[in-house]
Amino acid sequence: MKDKECPKCDSICTSDEKVVQCSTCKLNFHKVCSRISDLKYEVLNEENSDVYWFCKSCKQTTALMLRQLANVELHLRSIEAERVEEKKEAIVVQKLVNTLHGKIKELESCINEMKETHKQELQSISETVTQMLAQVPQSNSITEKFQQIDGNLDRLNNKANICDTIEGLEERLSVVESCRSTRDTMSYYQGEICPNDLVAEISNEIEERRKRQKSMVIHNLPETGSRSDDFDVVTDIIQYVSEEEREEVKARVVQVYRMGHRHPNRGRTIKVHFNSDDFSEYLLGKSRRLISNVEYKGAVLQKDLTPLERLHLRKLVREKKMRNNQATFNGEEADWIIRGRLLCRKSDLFLEHDN
Repeated sequence: MKDKECPKCDSICTSDEKVVQCSTCKLNFHKVCSRISDLKYEVLNEENSDVYWFCKSCKQTTALMLRQLANVELHLRSIEAERVEEKKEAIVVQKLVNTLHGKIKELESCINEMKETHKQELQSISETVTQMLAQVPQSNSITEKFQQIDGNLDRLNNKANICDTIEGLEERLSVVESCRSTRDTMSYYQGEICPNDLVAEISNEIEERRKRQKSMVIHNLPETGSRSDDFDVVTDIIQYVSEEEREEVKARVVQVYRMGHRHPNRGRTIKVHFNSDDFSEYLLGKSRRLISNVEYKGAVLQKDLTPLERLHLRKLVREKKMRNNQATFNGEEADWIIRGRLLCRKSDLFLEHDN
C-alpha cells in the first residue's frame, strides 16, 4: 500500500503516512485526502478485517453492482420458493393419482362381482323357467295354440306401442278380444295382462288418437301476448309450409291456443285444430321446409301425441341415450337414433337402403 501516488493530491504515499486502499480499484489514498476519521482508519487496518472501503470514483459503480447482486439473490430465492411449492403440489397430485388408481381397482372389483352375481341370477332364472315349462301340459294342440296366441299378442303389443296409425291398434284389439276367453282359462298366464283391462286401454287409446287427428302442436315460438297474434303467427307458418293462400289457411284453422303455464325463459307450446284429418298429416310431412325460414327457423311442428305416445317417446329417448353411452363406453360408434316410433342404428338404415 506504500510508495504509490495518491490520486487526490498526486503525491507519493510514503511508509510513514496513514494510507487506505480502495477495495475496487486498489489505488492508495492518503487518510487526510480522503477525510477518513481515526476510528474508521483503525477499523480498516485491523488484521483480518472484513470491512471494505471504496473511493469516490468506485463508490457509485460498486453500489450499483451490489444492488444488482441483491436483486439476483432475491430472484434466486423466489425461484427456489416456487420450486418448493411445485414439489409440494407434485406430491399432492401424486397422492390423488394413487387414490384414483385405488378407486378404479375397487370399481373394477365391484363390476366383476356384479357380473358374477348377475350370471348366477340369470342361470337361476333359466333353471326356474325350465322347471315351469316342464309343468305345462304337453298336448301339442294346446301348446301350439298358446304359442300362436303369445306370438300374436307380443307382436301386436309392440306394434301398438310404436305405430302411428289407429289401424294398428284396432288390429291389436281384435286379436286380444279373440284370445280373451282362452287366456282366462289357463292359470299359467295369470298375472301377465288382464284381457279386460287391455281391451279398455286399447279402446280408450283409439278414441283419444282419433280426437287428435285434426290437430298438431308447434314448439319454440315466443309469447306474443294475445290469441289473435298467435293465430297470425300460426297462419304465417302454415302458409309457408303448405304454400297455400292465406285465406285458404285461415279457413282450415279452427282454433289456436297456448298450453300450460307461462314460463319466463321460453314460449308455451301452441295447439292448432283443423277442420279435416288429412291436413295435419300433410303439414307434418312438409314441416322440414321451416328450416329455410329465417323468422321461424327454430319452430318445430309435431303430431299431437296422446299421453301413451308421449310416454313411449320418452322411453325411446332414454333408451337411445343409454345405448349410445354404452356404445361409447365400449369404444363403438354411438349411432343409435329414433326414426318415427322406432329405435334403430344409422348403419342398419344404410344397409336397408343399399339392399
